[in-house]
Amino acid sequence: TPNKTMSIPKISTFDFEQLSYSSELKTTRAGGKCAQVGYGAGKAQVKFQLGDSVHEALLCKWGADPCDRNNPDAGLQIKLELTKKTKGFLECFEAATAAAAEANSMAWFKKKKPTAMLSSAIKPDKDDKYPDMVKLRLDTTNPNPALRTSVKVAMWKDGKLTPPTRGTIEDMTPNSMLLPIVRVQGGVYFMSTMYGTSLVADSVLVLKDAEASHGASAEFDLGDDVEMVEEEDEEDGVESD
Repeated sequence: TPNKTMSIPKISTFDFEQLSYSSELKTTRAGGKCAQVGYGAGKAQVKFQLGDSVHEALLCKWGADPCDRNNPDAGLQIKLELTKKTKGFLECFEAATAAAAEANSMAWFKKKKPTAMLSSAIKPDKDDKYPDMVKLRLDTTNPNPALRTSVKVAMWKDGKLTPPTRGTIEDMTPNSMLLPIVRVQGGVYFMSTMYGTSLVADSVLVLKDAEASHGASAEFDLGDDVEMVEEEDEEDGVESD
């Protein structure tokens, strides 16, 4: 499928009315079920910039860390502290998924009402010491290099942001400030008692020396020059029933 360049919506411009959910379920290579999710008239893969500008970058308190410390093959993730604005956006996104589950209950669950609970990407702190967080998986091993998580780095210097340069996963260090573009990987997944969407960091802008950003006038968002790759079934191991 050819690449297409298109604008990635920010959370303030994301139109929830443009979301579409398939009633038909597909079978993954792992044997699970999923429903496709699209955005816009072309039903493109769902992507959004989690923040409206560099001034809304999110704190990554622990940097890139393993999804499962007991399983090195489980991959890497980042945990970002949510602001009221970004948490509210994710709540609206999950409410749209829950509404789709209600509307497609007979097709998805074979019941008049959903028989599984929505698994939220918003993770509250157990001790209530830190803000709520969102976990984003980092795609570092995709057979298609264009779908791996890409990293750019920009520096605050004299109140201005330098042009971003190519970075690596290692640039996402503890207490770094990140502005991610998020993609929904593989649609709505279904487990025995849960359903939800898998959120992946499609690309990340790392802001170095972000504490010097107060009063800065520079503007840059990660969606300015991002190539969006149309989702193909084989990307997520999805086959038609």
